[in-house]
Amino acid sequence: MNDVDFGLFVKKADLELYQIPRPGNYSGRGRRHSNLERYITDRVEVLRELYEKHEPELKRILTYKHPSDGRCNNYGLFPVNEDEINSPFDLPNLEEYMPNKEDYV
Repeated sequence: MNDVDFGLFVKKADLELYQIPRPGNYSGRGRRHSNLERYITDRVEVLRELYEKHEPELKRILTYKHPSDGRCNNYGLFPVNEDEINSPFDLPNLEEYMPNKEDYV
């Protein structure tokens, strides 16, 4: 009977997988994690500002023309100047705009 597994017996490790984490004081969350969260949020904020600054001018272009019904035409928005920097990640000096990691240690 030891060789047959009826699925009736559950190991403790299996039960721990389905437990819901309880709110409380976790020893792993401390100052180091809060500094990391601040660094990430500051970095995201700088990226938002750069995206607003480098938002490209868009033009509407017909991508599909329906042969008989103009209501079924499809249009897309494309940048006017493809060579222009449209993303902050294309900037050569992106890290100069970003906050220093050493300030959050």
